[in-house]
Amino acid sequence: SDAADALVMASESPDVRKADQPSPTSDEDSQPQHQSFLLLHNIGKRSNWGSLLRSASAFGVSEVLVVGERKLKTFGNQGTLPHLQFRYFNTLEAAVEWLHARDITLIGV
Repeated sequence: SDAADALVMASESPDVRKADQPSPTSDEDSQPQHQSFLLLHNIGKRSNWGSLLRSASAFGVSEVLVVGERKLKTFGNQGTLPHLQFRYFNTLEAAVEWLHARDITLIGV
């Protein structure tokens, strides 16, 4: 049922810079880079996957985190899959742990 669908947005603090990222070289580059993640868990309707993936692509989501699904139900994605990166988790707890280990804040459910 739609009531059981879980959608989580996460945001990486803009001042966090990974060790392998180069230092900024100009004023424009010195602006902190903001990353956002979409965590999908227990999405019930097949058509909802496509809508969520289209929205993720449109909003420039850095990575889609998928819990418990290995084969995405991508009906209705309208060709957005090549523009998205995916990371898979067996449990919601594992996904949340991954986010917290990277100082990524959960900002919505």
